[in-house]
Amino acid sequence: AMAQSVPPPPCTDSDGVTVRYHVMLPGTLGGGGMNPATAWFDDRGQPVINYAKSVLDQTHPKFQRFVFAHECAHHALGHVRNYARASTERRMMFEYEAHCHAFRTLGYTVRDIDLLVREEDKLFKPIEISGGTAHKSRESLHIVLQN
Repeated sequence: AMAQSVPPPPCTDSDGVTVRYHVMLPGTLGGGGMNPATAWFDDRGQPVINYAKSVLDQTHPKFQRFVFAHECAHHALGHVRNYARASTERRMMFEYEAHCHAFRTLGYTVRDIDLLVREEDKLFKPIEISGGTAHKSRESLHIVLQN
């Protein structure tokens, strides 16, 4: 199947500031060589989503949309601003909240979980918690959607 590239959606942070997208090289995002995207600030303190387009393009369009919506949620919910002073437990909650927000935004349901996990497994095998970030694994998606 030909790779299909989903364009990143418009995104604003919790202060209404437009979030910009930056295409990055694979392996430059931290959290493992195949980490597809991360929400952070640029050098001027403006909200950005850095993403490895060449990595994301290898995944299903539904997964690409989920990654963008998940990272946008981190900005929209104010997680990125509060990340530095958040505990490990709080950071885990950020991941669950971003999952929930992404699912609601995209209209995804429990039926979409297996596809998302399959795509994620291609990028992160084995799924592990590294550097304090929880990968978007089946377990965390199920926890989210049952609550």
